Amino acid sequence: MSFNYLPLYKHQEAGMQHVIANNGKGALFHEVGCGKTRTAIEIYKHYKGLDNSLKMLVICPVGLIDWAWGVEGIPKWSDFSWCNLRGKYKDADIYLINFEGISVSKKKRLEIEQLLSKHQNWMCVIDESSKMKNFKSLITQTLLSMREKFKIRVIMSGTPAPNLEDEYWGQMQFLGNVFSSDCRKGSYHKFKNCYFHLEQRGKVFNQGQIISRIQMQEMFKRGVKYAIDDKSREMLIKRMQPWAHWAYKKDCLDLPDQVDEIRVVYLSPEQRKLYKTMERDCFLELQKSEVVATTALTKVMKLRQITSGFSRDTENRDVLLPSNAKLKELMQVLDELGRKQAIIWFCFNADMDMLKAKLNPEQYSQLDGRVNVTDRPEEIRKFVEGETQYLLAKPASAGHGLTLVNCDTEIFYSLDYSFENYKQAKGRTHRPGQNNTCVYIHLLAQDTIDETVYKVLGGKGKKEDFVIDFLQKARGRI
Repeated sequence: MSFNYLPLYKHQEAGMQHVIANNGKGALFHEVGCGKTRTAIEIYKHYKGLDNSLKMLVICPVGLIDWAWGVEGIPKWSDFSWCNLRGKYKDADIYLINFEGISVSKKKRLEIEQLLSKHQNWMCVIDESSKMKNFKSLITQTLLSMREKFKIRVIMSGTPAPNLEDEYWGQMQFLGNVFSSDCRKGSYHKFKNCYFHLEQRGKVFNQGQIISRIQMQEMFKRGVKYAIDDKSREMLIKRMQPWAHWAYKKDCLDLPDQVDEIRVVYLSPEQRKLYKTMERDCFLELQKSEVVATTALTKVMKLRQITSGFSRDTENRDVLLPSNAKLKELMQVLDELGRKQAIIWFCFNADMDMLKAKLNPEQYSQLDGRVNVTDRPEEIRKFVEGETQYLLAKPASAGHGLTLVNCDTEIFYSLDYSFENYKQAKGRTHRPGQNNTCVYIHLLAQDTIDETVYKVLGGKGKKEDFVIDFLQKARGRI
């Protein structure tokens, strides 16, 4: 390849060599922000150089296809051609499909089976392989059934086992029978019995005992759960070491200190229909010469509300839309982050309340205009000291003055027009005392006002620039 690009970071080079040393089968358990996509592309580049007929199939969350792989990945780091299999098929080096497309849609699964049969040599990358953490899930079972179709197999996740180490099983099984020598046939139940035990508040059960399924169910009802001791954990990790390469931001000293990531959101049909109607109305209104910038921003705010998952009725009440693609994507991101703390930024009460309905009150602190001034210090303390995992906040309420270096991940669910608010929000984690690379994840609905706002904020644009950009893009869509 003649493509020119920046050299790999040290952990990326080490991860690539680790997979190559293991005959093209390996796990990149690199923390979010460490550039796993680039590493996977370089692995493919290596094997493509050895066999030009090699094709690659990437299976990932839907929000990563168009941006993380399609914009910031493949075209940036290679000259490979690519095809999004969610759309129209075309011949390419790299094919991209989301998890649901390969497991839920029988029609799409058949198309992929036909594609795989057309070419002899394949590499597969499972991006965010923690989707295979449940050994019984349809996604896990589907991917394991396809394992032997891929000569080269790479899995990637920043949090591969967010709850318990038994979540490694399906992911490692996709690479090969990693645990078979310890657990004989390598089945999940053999694996579970080999490394884990039952306990309740520190009291160990079933040591050397055979327990029936009915007895097991009764024990679970009483609060008994699976656990792993230090010795077994050490044995499990040792078994995985030839296959897995770990990287953490705190150890990757050559990483930049800030990383922006985009998660593309595809609006539901209901959202898209409502959005198009509202966009047309806004466009026609804004073409009138007497409309000033402030009025324009107020009008297009309705579009931002729709991408967030709600609208306002004639009495100015929030009405939740029946399907909210952005909220689903947010829950996917939180699942991928596992136990990591995160600040989640919102513009509207309604979008914050939709997430609160999905979480337990013990999981989050809240900072917005509805929280009493006297309660703010306690909300902040709980997050800073790790009692709560998430801080749900509005930039106007939490964007200035706070030092939140206990956290290195921020998620922008919705954005407003203020560059100052955006800059201050990022500055809560990126400030003296922060030892890790800060990662900022933006949820942007495809072909909507979200992309325009992000573009203007990234260029430190003015509100007038925002209105002009919106009109230009809307004119092309209407």
